[in-house]
Amino acid sequence: MQLKPVHILLVFALLLIGTGRNGRYLYDSPHTIVPNSIADGLILEYEPVPLMEIAPERDMIGPLQYKGGLWITSEHTKFSSLSAMQIIPGRSNRDNVSLLTLSDAGRLALFETIERDGLLVGVKGNYIASLRDSNGKTMNKYNSDTEALSLRPAQKTAGYRALDQIWISYERNMRLTQYIGPFTRDPARALMASEVQQIDISDLAHTINGGAEAFATIGPRNDYILLSEKGPGKAGSDTRDAIIHRTALLKSGRNEERFHFSLKTDNGFNPTDIAIVNDNYALLLLRRWTPFSGFAIRLSWLEYGKAVPGAVMESQTIVEIRPPWTVDNFEALTVRPTPGKPGYLDLYLLSDDNGNPLQRCLLLKFTIAYFGTYRNPALWRPKG
Repeated sequence: MQLKPVHILLVFALLLIGTGRNGRYLYDSPHTIVPNSIADGLILEYEPVPLMEIAPERDMIGPLQYKGGLWITSEHTKFSSLSAMQIIPGRSNRDNVSLLTLSDAGRLALFETIERDGLLVGVKGNYIASLRDSNGKTMNKYNSDTEALSLRPAQKTAGYRALDQIWISYERNMRLTQYIGPFTRDPARALMASEVQQIDISDLAHTINGGAEAFATIGPRNDYILLSEKGPGKAGSDTRDAIIHRTALLKSGRNEERFHFSLKTDNGFNPTDIAIVNDNYALLLLRRWTPFSGFAIRLSWLEYGKAVPGAVMESQTIVEIRPPWTVDNFEALTVRPTPGKPGYLDLYLLSDDNGNPLQRCLLLKFTIAYFGTYRNPALWRPKG
């Protein structure tokens, strides 16, 4: 049979369906319709990215071991500008991690990693939906500018069916909001949740587009740490303002404190996310951009447990990543203990493409051995 142009086009189209556009892998979620929900099914495409384009065999940068990276895209119009990310423990295991992500336009997207022998090789889309305020109205970048997300899994208590909580920080109309829902058991329905509580954080120093960027909850109570991206601390323009709220249960009763401290910064690096490791240490993600050198990031340790009112805290840099290493507008960081490897930690980094064709949504995975022989996470500390 003589092949006509229409036949060639048909074969080409079938090839695209099998691998995704531009040769990317396509993993089609079966959840294309979610009954009685405002959540949509999410289909993701991805292609692998090396740690260094000019030397793809490289898998170490400083103490970090590279465990794979992906450039993620989707034809869903709401999947872009992801600025925050959290692992959902109850839906994750050795071979995959369930990630709840948040865009700066107030959209939650849920997807899973596909991993083989600890290597990140793909992603599978689940759901996507817009957040709703206390009046049930969906949010957008102009009335929200959501920048950070923290998930607190449900605490099981006798006679009470607890629900998961997520806390979100906003860079405009600065506040923290709480959402409650079955994110672990039934995430499609949980994505329908409306805000149930607000905390005013307008006393955090900020600029027009540089406010509550890095945020994380601490422990089982409503304690948190919050860092401004560009708002100077009281110690000077080379610091960033930060707030800690923490609760101590004493014999005499409940003691709460909330205070400001300053984070020392240098060389144009500003905090974009923070991940709590235990009651003393957190991992800090910092980012820099210049028109000449582009993006660069730093990962550092912050011993936030030693913070006191008015203190000037300095983080300990682990690694700086800049071109020619693979780097983009990384704004999100989440971590977990490496399954089956005591003393190791898995790090996941996510970049915000800002809906800009010159930027990419990258998901990178690293492993770090920073805790020596400590097996109790409460005793973990950076090695050396």
